[in-house]
Amino acid sequence: MKKYILSFVIFLGLFQISPSFADTPSYITQLIKNTDSNYYELNKWFEFTDESGIKNRLASYSCYKIDSSNYPAFTQKWYILKTYDWNYCFAKTINKEKKILYTDASIYFKVLNFSSPVNLENNSYYAYKFTTYFIFQDNEWFYLSNFTKLWYTQDNTIILVKDWKYYIAKDFKKTKLFDASLISGIKDKNKFLSYVYDDIKKSDINTNDIETNLKNIKQITSNFKSTDKTEDAYSWILSNISYFTWDLNDSKNNSIFSWLYTFQNKTWVCDWYTKIFSYLLMFSWIENLEIKTGFVLNSDLFPNFWHAWVKVGDFYYDPTFDDPIWQKTTKTETDYKYFKLPSSILYADRIDWTNISDSIKKSSKALRDLLVSKRFYDVGKKYKNSNYLILKPYITKINLWLKFNEKLDTSKAIKLFSYLEAKNDYSAVDANWNKKYIKNIIYYKVDNSNLENIFAQVFAYNTAWVYLIKWDLWNGQYEYRLSNNIKF
Repeated sequence: MKKYILSFVIFLGLFQISPSFADTPSYITQLIKNTDSNYYELNKWFEFTDESGIKNRLASYSCYKIDSSNYPAFTQKWYILKTYDWNYCFAKTINKEKKILYTDASIYFKVLNFSSPVNLENNSYYAYKFTTYFIFQDNEWFYLSNFTKLWYTQDNTIILVKDWKYYIAKDFKKTKLFDASLISGIKDKNKFLSYVYDDIKKSDINTNDIETNLKNIKQITSNFKSTDKTEDAYSWILSNISYFTWDLNDSKNNSIFSWLYTFQNKTWVCDWYTKIFSYLLMFSWIENLEIKTGFVLNSDLFPNFWHAWVKVGDFYYDPTFDDPIWQKTTKTETDYKYFKLPSSILYADRIDWTNISDSIKKSSKALRDLLVSKRFYDVGKKYKNSNYLILKPYITKINLWLKFNEKLDTSKAIKLFSYLEAKNDYSAVDANWNKKYIKNIIYYKVDNSNLENIFAQVFAYNTAWVYLIKWDLWNGQYEYRLSNNIKF
């Protein structure tokens, strides 16, 4: 009787063959029946599925070849193996290795999200940066020996998950972020950690400052007193930072996109207005938030530069657009235009980056201006009785029966403001022909070309105590003056 000794190691398994007796010789089926032996069909990688349905691979075995002439000599309950080349053999012992699903890989290795590889270890969060990684051809199962033979161990190997695929990383840098207690009260820790990791990935920052700065941000929220903490967070940002005025060369400087840089220097761009706003909210236990990215349709930089804002529940916030750029005064809540807006208002002048079409990208600035004006005008009809500052110019036009692209002129302004006709001796009559005498007046000279702009920029569309005055001049001509600072 000839004995075959086979010993081998296979590094990669691709598929297995389940036992099937359809083409099995009768003497083999008889032998299985007589000895009650386990029967395994091997593929060319020596893989098989055992009686429990578990995929395995033979690491080594020794066996006797079986044929129709010698099979009666085998009477013990051993293992009957069918090799991929249709030979049969009888093995007393086999050394098998279970094939492991990648979904169970965390039993053996660290398994991290590819886009945000942060792990909790010994009550601290650590971030990983990878220099090299690769994907196994079989992306569903693996053998542990695949790793050990390549000197991959539990300490020096990480499995990354991306789009349901698994990557193997050995070369990486591990950095401590902060103690777990810092974010113990935050429910959506994965979102918070993804924001932090995104910052680390974008810029070469001193990671030693991460924990200190996050503690400082958390401390800020301890002074928030409003019932709606979004008001406190929004106010803090507008009171403590300024927008970073930059040019195209600055886009190469990743530090301006770092929340650590911006928090320390109080100079930020839109991405970090929204990120710090989100941190402040999450440390205030507000969880249902999302940072949105897209484009401002009527921007001069469209579509070359994107913008960011925040969604909290059903409302939207854009602290960047409410920042008093180039102004010395700080806005208060009554001045906010982009605070707690419903989606129909917020998206009147912007679009999510996933929804932008080629036709919009190629459209002219003039056409996009008209589109935005029409959108605001239409949504203004829905919120005609609201106090949204951003809608005031459009609600004004609606109330005056103006079209969205019609300008406010003096003939229509007479219906909007308190109206006077005055002479150079400061005598005046109102619309009801009541006589008045003007003691003092501070005014803006207006005509059809500048009336709407002055009303918007100087008076912020506030009609209270605003007078439109038709002022007769000595030479028989007249001019229009707009004032909210007049004494009679």
